[in-house]
Amino acid sequence: MSAALSYPRFAVSSPVAPAAPTPSPAPTPSVVIPAELAALFEESTKAKSTFYLLDEYDRVGFVKYIELATTTVARERRAAIVAASLIGLAASAAANAARS
Repeated sequence: MSAALSYPRFAVSSPVAPAAPTPSPAPTPSVVIPAELAALFEESTKAKSTFYLLDEYDRVGFVKYIELATTTVARERRAAIVAASLIGLAASAAANAARS
């Protein structure tokens, strides 16, 4: 029995130069923004820019939170909560950047 075992399935091939990274396309809104949130985005560009910096998963979560409200008043209230949260995230990120 030889001391070195050979596993062809896990064999390392010759090194190949990695492909150059492709630039990511501009973010496209893959989520339909509710009218209540869109109106608040017109008032606050900070909230809008923070929203589009989030991962798609988080954006979908915010939108679903608003859409699951059963009344117009609840949708408006939830949209205001989301906008306030986004402004808070932007302020927090700015404070952390200033500390660094």
